[in-house]
Amino acid sequence: MQPAFKIPEAMAVHVEQIQRGEYDVAGYHPSRPTILDVGANIGGFAIWAAKRWPGCEVFCYEPVPETFLLLKANIEALKSTGGNGQIHPHNVAIGDPARTKMYLGRNNCGEASFFDLGFQQKATVEVVTWPPKEMPAAQILKL
Repeated sequence: MQPAFKIPEAMAVHVEQIQRGEYDVAGYHPSRPTILDVGANIGGFAIWAAKRWPGCEVFCYEPVPETFLLLKANIEALKSTGGNGQIHPHNVAIGDPARTKMYLGRNNCGEASFFDLGFQQKATVEVVTWPPKEMPAAQILKL
């Protein structure tokens, strides 16, 4: 049974690339790694990682509230099919806790940033930001 993931149309091509192994590193096969997914978006990488490394733990950090809701829904969809691995979602950004304004992406929800780099919307959302020291030790870091 295939889970019913919630993927915005603008993210479909990106999630497809992830599921085809875009993040795979040839020859790197840690056993049950702890993984940090900073900017977890809708969970494409976390879901792929849970399949790639059965028994892993993935700590997801997604600050944008609407995107975080999709992340949580996709984690639940994976669990409903007996997905292997523990995924821990956190509705926070990682960085300087003084930074709480996130510029939203113009083309898709994966483009949000603390910085107006010229390709974000002028619209912003307030987010909670944790310093990196709040994350656990890990073998894999996805930014």
